[in-house]
Amino acid sequence: LSGGYRQMVGYGEDEPLYDATHSFVGVHPEDLPRFRESSQALLDTQQPYTIEYRVFHKDGRVLWMRSHNVLFPSSATGPARIYSVIQDITELKRLQAQALQKLEGLPLAAGVYALESAQPSILLENRLMAAWKPPAADAQTPAIGMDQVLRLRDCALAGQCALDVPITLRASDG
Repeated sequence: LSGGYRQMVGYGEDEPLYDATHSFVGVHPEDLPRFRESSQALLDTQQPYTIEYRVFHKDGRVLWMRSHNVLFPSSATGPARIYSVIQDITELKRLQAQALQKLEGLPLAAGVYALESAQPSILLENRLMAAWKPPAADAQTPAIGMDQVLRLRDCALAGQCALDVPITLRASDG
């Protein structure tokens, strides 16, 4: 393992941390099955993957890591190798937990979403939002477009109308 990783988990270059018979030393036991499955899938499919998991620091603290993993196939002189770029995301996880705690305190359904792709991903959701099921579009909740949602928002912010009815977006608007 690299000196950078060793430093992240509190071990010096001369201290034992890893050997070929214990390749997942330090990974949190609850994350170990998922970590092993992902690593085996990489060997089987050669498809790179990213995983977030916990490890133990030398001083006993639990750290969160994000690892981007790629397989370099075997050569005539040696076996295939997995190369990883590992980030310590402990502070990010702490901030996410704080944000979720604040979201949970809201008396309404709320969430934070990544909209970079055609299929938005959930970054954080409170329990109310996670349990919410959108109503089917009918005469009482017609499907509307994003442009109309923004006009409704502006109207509500100006205090000229209330937003206390369900809104269903057209599929093309997400």
